[in-house]
Amino acid sequence: MKAVLLVGGEGTRLRPLTYDVPKPLVPVANLPYLEQLMKYLRRFGVDEIILTACYLSEQIKAFCKTNIESAVKLTYVIEESPLGTGGAVGNVADFLHETFLVFNGDIVTDFDLHTLIAFHREKKAKATLALATVSDPTRYGVVDLLPDGDIHRFVEKPKKEEAPSCWINAGIYVMEPAVLSLIPRSTKVSIEREVFPQMAETHHLSGKVFESYWLDMGTPADYLAAHHDYLDGKISLEIKESRKGKNWIGERVTVASGAKLISPVLIGSECEIGQNAVVGPYTVLGEGCNVEEGAKIERSVLWNKVRVGREANVDHTIIGHEGHVETKAVLEHEIIRGAPRKLGAPP
Repeated sequence: MKAVLLVGGEGTRLRPLTYDVPKPLVPVANLPYLEQLMKYLRRFGVDEIILTACYLSEQIKAFCKTNIESAVKLTYVIEESPLGTGGAVGNVADFLHETFLVFNGDIVTDFDLHTLIAFHREKKAKATLALATVSDPTRYGVVDLLPDGDIHRFVEKPKKEEAPSCWINAGIYVMEPAVLSLIPRSTKVSIEREVFPQMAETHHLSGKVFESYWLDMGTPADYLAAHHDYLDGKISLEIKESRKGKNWIGERVTVASGAKLISPVLIGSECEIGQNAVVGPYTVLGEGCNVEEGAKIERSVLWNKVRVGREANVDHTIIGHEGHVETKAVLEHEIIRGAPRKLGAPP
């Protein structure tokens, strides 16, 4: 089966990290999330992936050519300007002649795609949405689902009192090529606001509720939450590091005397943790990080080659590649962009 991955967004909610790194390449459990997502899709028999890219697309292509292309057939479709979620799907219509999957590029889940595809075929629907249950549906597309699985109504980001349910669009769809006739070519279209409501009116849209893990990692808080949940064992992700008790530790990690690792933590290869430093709980260090003497890091995610100065304190913070925390600095609930600057992005 083919899958269309929508990876053209700018990741504005994760700025400033995404000024230099496209959101699909933001690391999750020390692997770019695009790689995590492709490994997940391959488990369900997806053998061909169409990437619809726009923002920093050359970085995405370069990464895939080096790390992905040997494992799965890839087709790149680059948008000159953003076409939206619907326009991006319509833009790849020439490649889609049988049932196919569509996946938003910023969700973390372990939904059983075989179950979703089987339900879609049983319903003989034109499109079937995977649905997740959330306590606050106001950030999402919310469905009014009939007992037989038909979606009666689709409401994008309603007020809480106007939400027809707590079942939300999880950003995973099974579609038939017939849907493509509803999307004009080379036009910016929102599949959530324009296509799905129209399909619901004509009874061609169905939904399958999953109780499995699901998270949209588009905000800093949710990005940290995804790592917290991973370290708690709520979601299974691909990792390179070795399991050691409640922790995951990479190769050639140096932990000096007096330093403490408070479980659970994920420590990438080549990291150095200085004397009396404390790392954890719920902390992820990318490859080549240097935590100097007496520093403390908790509930934070540091990307590759981050340096944390002596006696610094880092809490609930995300730090981009090659970032530097000064001696005795205190960072709480911060997002640090890292270095070096790339591609002429804003300072």
